[in-house]
Amino acid sequence: MARMNVRQMWKAKLEGRTVPASGPAVVSLQRPPFAGRVLGIDPSLRGTGLALVEFAPGRQPVLLRCQTVRVPAKQPMAVALAEVRSLQFQVVTKCHDLTSFFLQMLLQLPPVSS
Repeated sequence: MARMNVRQMWKAKLEGRTVPASGPAVVSLQRPPFAGRVLGIDPSLRGTGLALVEFAPGRQPVLLRCQTVRVPAKQPMAVALAEVRSLQFQVVTKCHDLTSFFLQMLLQLPPVSS
């Protein structure tokens, strides 16, 4: 059988005829469903939002906790950053069954230079 060009393959497909396979087999690039928790951060010095969401295959994501920290504009940037950091810690530690790896990652922030 002669080799078909793309137009001929589409014509055959639209007419319901079988199209001979050509080239390598198709590889699926589909990832397995994600299972775990995600800490979402909407950054801002004056109104940072945090949300902890749990994902599991076969069900809708579950919002475990969400909170917003509001810092008045008259407060200095250092105070605003400290409030955001404090809220992060509160949101994460209130869900007791988080892995120690996640807590270590969150707590290992670089030291603040003065």
